[in-house]
Amino acid sequence: MLEIGLWQSFVTYDTDSNAATPSRLFASIESHSNNLNVGATQLKDALLALAKKELPERMGDRYTAIVVNCLTCLDLTNLDFSDEQEFQDEDDVLVGVRYIEKV
Repeated sequence: MLEIGLWQSFVTYDTDSNAATPSRLFASIESHSNNLNVGATQLKDALLALAKKELPERMGDRYTAIVVNCLTCLDLTNLDFSDEQEFQDEDDVLVGVRYIEKV
């Protein structure tokens, strides 16, 4: 959703070799986190910062809130997703349905 809102991909493809490489946008995220071997937390923080900075003027506050909610859905501080029991069932079907309903 972040890539869609920014109208820019995090990956570019070489037409000759079909090799995928990080785009300039993703490289800027890596440099924002000050480490080429970015950890998951730093990467998520960089994506959140990018979403909060760039999306409001491009896509509006509502779209930005949805993207931020998706990026933070596993955070304990996210009120929409903090009740784990609401997302549990034996087949994991409910998990997907509840996620879709929340988003």
